Parts: sequence; structure tokens; C-alpha cells
Amino acid sequence: MKNVFLVTLIFLLAIGDTAFGQKFLPTIKRFSGSKPGQITLVSGEKIDMTVKKIKRKKTFVYKIKGRRTDDNSQFKYKAEQIKEMSLAPANWGKLMTLLESDQSVLTKAKTDYGQINREFVNLYQERIKRGKKKPRMMQLLNPEFEGKVRVYDDSRATSTQGIAVQGVNLTGGIKKSYYVRYKGKFGKIKKSQYKKLFKEYFGNCPALVAKYELSSWRDFPDHLYYYEQNCLEKGKTGLTSTSSLNNNEEQ
Repeated sequence: MKNVFLVTLIFLLAIGDTAFGQKFLPTIKRFSGSKPGQITLVSGEKIDMTVKKIKRKKTFVYKIKGRRTDDNSQFKYKAEQIKEMSLAPANWGKLMTLLESDQSVLTKAKTDYGQINREFVNLYQERIKRGKKKPRMMQLLNPEFEGKVRVYDDSRATSTQGIAVQGVNLTGGIKKSYYVRYKGKFGKIKKSQYKKLFKEYFGNCPALVAKYELSSWRDFPDHLYYYEQNCLEKGKTGLTSTSSLNNNEEQ
């Protein structure tokens, strides 16, 4: 009886918040070794390929090994040689992502599964630390609405805590920070500062500020999507300010 109650509770909570808004893609940690992808080098050369091995340093991709599909030759590139990559997630990797413990029922209920099952995940070269620190390949989280602002996964970020019943997270599981590329600036945006800086980011779009008066961090993807669709296309130039982006340094 207890298990029946638990399942019913989870189901009710999941469908009780089904105003399916825009959501970021989850972190994809594993990529297919059989499905073709593509690498674009800094030189402009595009290579159709399959993944053999991906190496990470402090969770960020810094090297990829694979095989070209045109002549079957093997290659090895470092992040500083790559402009962008489009890779197919491993099927079981997508499943494991959804089942990770930091994903809550409510987060999953509001997730667009069509996006998770998209054919490719895009990674772009970014320099996490200023100066001489070597770049890394960062996973793009908002491919459907990245016209002006790119949001990248902060794979080292902690997630919000919530309510759990018998080990199942019912709420929570929202990452507390992301990396953002906007108007030539790159830095980290944090949950702890978002409410304070909400009007600074979106102040030149009064309709958005009025619509999302509470400025919840959970709705950050919706804010960006609304901004792209309803503010930028009406002659707005972009976020009011980029000065508050935290230029992060890789530890």
C-alpha cells in the first residue's frame, strides 16, 4: 500500500506542474561511438566522423579521438584546434542522464523530451579562464533559442535541493549556475544573484519584467526564450547589461 501511495504521489506531483515551458538540455556525458557526428576545426575544415574517445579535465572536454568517415583514418584533436562539435548522444547515456539523482520529478515533468532526443548535441570552444589557460569544449544547453545568448552547461555546478520521498527527488535538481556567452563576453551566471540582477539583465523589455515579476531561477530558460521571441525581434539590442557576468577562472 505504501508503494502504491508513493507512485500516486509522484505521478500527481509530476502532472501537477505540466505547464511545459522552455527548458535547457540536460548534461550529456556519453556520446555514441557508432553514430556519425561532425567537427568543425578552427581552420574551417568540417570533418564527418565517429567518436572513439573523449577526454575531460575537471569535467570539461579538452581532447577527442575518433575516425573520419570519408577515408576511415584516425584523428586526435585538442580543444584549441576545434571551433565546434556536433555529436550524437549514446542511447543509454541519454537514459542515464534522465535517471541521475539530481534530476527531480518536477524537472523531468517540465522537460521537453523531444529536445533530449534531438539527433546531435553541440559543443563550442570557450576559454573558461582568462589569459593563457587553454580552452575547453562546452555543451550548449539552449540550441532552440540561442540567437543572441548561448547558455553552456556548468558541469561542476551544484544543484538545488528539494523534497525526497524514499530516495526519489520530488522537487529540486536545478543547477545553481551556468556559463553564458553574450555580446563577446563570457562568464558565469548564478542562482544566488539572479533575483537581484533580473531587471539588470532584462530591464529593456518591460513586458518580460511584468510577466515574470517573481524572477524565479527555475524560469531562467523561459525568460531567455521570451526575450528572444518578443523583445529582440522588436528592435531591442539585447540584454541591458553584461557587466555583471562573473568571469570565472578554472580552478
